[in-house]
Formats: sequence, structure tokens, C-alpha cells
Amino acid sequence: MLGFLSTQTLSPGMGCNRNQEFWGALLELDDDPSVELLQDKDVWKFTDGWHRAFLNDPLLEYQRAGDKETPVQVKVKRRVFAVAVHSWIRTKVVITVKQGASVVICEIPAGGRKSPKARLLDWLVNTMFKGFGKVQNEEHKKRRREFDAKLQTAIARTIGDRAKTMVYVNLVVTTPESQGHGYASTLLHKVTRLADLLGDACWLVSSNIVNEPFYNSHGFKAVSDVIVGDDNPAWNKDPVDVQVMVREPRAV
Repeated sequence: MLGFLSTQTLSPGMGCNRNQEFWGALLELDDDPSVELLQDKDVWKFTDGWHRAFLNDPLLEYQRAGDKETPVQVKVKRRVFAVAVHSWIRTKVVITVKQGASVVICEIPAGGRKSPKARLLDWLVNTMFKGFGKVQNEEHKKRRREFDAKLQTAIARTIGDRAKTMVYVNLVVTTPESQGHGYASTLLHKVTRLADLLGDACWLVSSNIVNEPFYNSHGFKAVSDVIVGDDNPAWNKDPVDVQVMVREPRAV
């Protein structure tokens, strides 16, 4: 997934009420009581785990442009992300296993306009992300613009307006010490199972090619590869492959 979420890709027309209804239906499936809503008290635990889980993410390494984050930058980034998570708890589906050890965030197709509260929270989060981006160096900004432009082109070409009728999986994160226990699979299965019951397709953006088998095992297939760093002389590593992936609904 995208380690530090691009605000340009997170709002395909979702609504707060539909997300709450989706979660209610997830609970009614009742096939795994270990899955629950992420609570505000567990946001900082999740934020710390998110930061550590994406330390070696290829896309983030490329976007850092060789700079090592200072302790102050890390602190600010984590606080911005934590505030965003508090907002997403109220506007998206944020489910977890073991109080933040593993988390999946997703959005459900909305039947109408977002509520004023949801729009206000979206504005607040977007403003924070933009403010954080302004303090980055010029090479960092250049690489982020490169990725955003290529990603938007890929999404428009392969998904287009269909995104408005699909479940969007924003983020899948498991803390390093909790990996290997199937927690993310449990959460993602919960989401895809109800999507199947609703007849909705799902989509996501994966920033690490090594995760492709995991997403394939849940029915996601790559529909576009966004390559960055292939024509940047300042980047001396392999180009980074970011995948746009789609899962079509299965008969139930």
C-alpha cells in the first residue's frame, strides 16, 4: 500500500454513512470476532507500527530522495498521520486485529454526497498533508509530483469513473513484530467477503512489488504498473514498480 497516503488518490466519492453501514454488515457476518473497529486510544500504537512497517518501502525510499529524516521530521510526520487516522475512524472503515497490530482502511461506494462533517474532516487531513509536503526538499517534491501524475494517469486509464462504484482499500498495515500471523489476511478477507455479498469490485494501490503474491491470494490482479525512477539520473537503484490492482466480485 501507499505508506504515506497521497491525498490525490483517496477520495473517489465515498460517504461516511455508507461506510458505517458497511461495517455493521461486516459485524453481522460474525465469522471472526477478533476483527473490530480501531479505537481512538489505539491510534498512536497503530501510528508507531505504520511508521516502522514502511521504513524500507521502495516508493518511500525513492521519494525521500536520499535524505534521512531527522527526529523532528519523523515526529511531525507521525503526528500528522495520527490526526489523519482519528479522522478516518469517523469517515472510513478502519478495522483492526489486536488493537492496532494490523489495520485495514477502506472506503465504500457512496450513494450521494458526503456529509458536511466528512467533507470538513477530509479538508483538514488534505490541508495537513499539503503542509507537510511544503517542507520537503525540491527533489523530494519533484519525485512526488512524478509519482502522483503517473498514478493518476494509470487510474484514469484502467479504472476511470468505475472507482465511484468500487470498494477502495486505502491501506493495509501490520506492525513488523506482528507479521506472519495472518492478521492482514483476516482483515482483508473480511472486506472482500462483504464486497462479494454486495457485488462490488475492490481496488488498491500497492507500493511494494513483493506484496503482489499476497494480494493475488485475495483475488487482486494488477491492471497497471506505475514505474518511477526509470528516467531519473539522480536515482541509482532499480526503478520502483507501483501496482494498481483490482479484484472483481465473486459469486456467493
